[in-house]
Amino acid sequence: MNRNHLAIQFSQPLTDITFTFATIEYQDNAEVPSYIRLTAYMGTVPVGSATARGAYLGDTFPMGTLTFHATGQPFDMVDIFVPYTPVGTTEFLSDNFIVRGAGGPSFAGSIPDGDTVPGSPLFVNNGVGGAIDLYWSASCLASDVDYAIYEGLLGDFTSHLSRQCTTSAATWATIVPSAGNHYYLIVPHNGSVEGSYGRNSSLVERPPSPGACFPQSIGGCS
Repeated sequence: MNRNHLAIQFSQPLTDITFTFATIEYQDNAEVPSYIRLTAYMGTVPVGSATARGAYLGDTFPMGTLTFHATGQPFDMVDIFVPYTPVGTTEFLSDNFIVRGAGGPSFAGSIPDGDTVPGSPLFVNNGVGGAIDLYWSASCLASDVDYAIYEGLLGDFTSHLSRQCTTSAATWATIVPSAGNHYYLIVPHNGSVEGSYGRNSSLVERPPSPGACFPQSIGGCS
């Protein structure tokens, strides 16, 4: 949807919401993208807020992901808008909304790794126009409703940063790699916490990204 203000009322209390967005502006007249802001409410009482700024990826609108996690009281309404700036926009696109109800699971699982977690592990194939296609099997926990994609520099296996925080529940994605040689990790999440980044050759859990999409809380597979 394309608009300059969006208010959503939910039928039940929530603790988490995340969505993808693009602010309607171009790099030649807005070198620094505008912020988008979400304020969460329980009834008419503000619960908290979060802001995010997209990034230009080639000849596109600046795109990003905004996530809000309620640390105390849950919320049942959100108000989303782009604050006015002299140079920039007040219009935005939004999509891929993911929410978590209050009282949902507090941990996430793992995708198949070809060893201790059964299933097909991450597979990477050449795509079209310099893109790559990523495929993997579902998380070992049914409560994991989505996946985050991380990219890191080969040789520095703690360098992984988020490329996208949602695949809209799909177990595949197409992305354009950054310049250089990189590795990719798929991390399942339930819209509130994310799970395992996989284990290294010593069977030690890889560390979470310093720019993680969600806090990490790993649960056992079942």
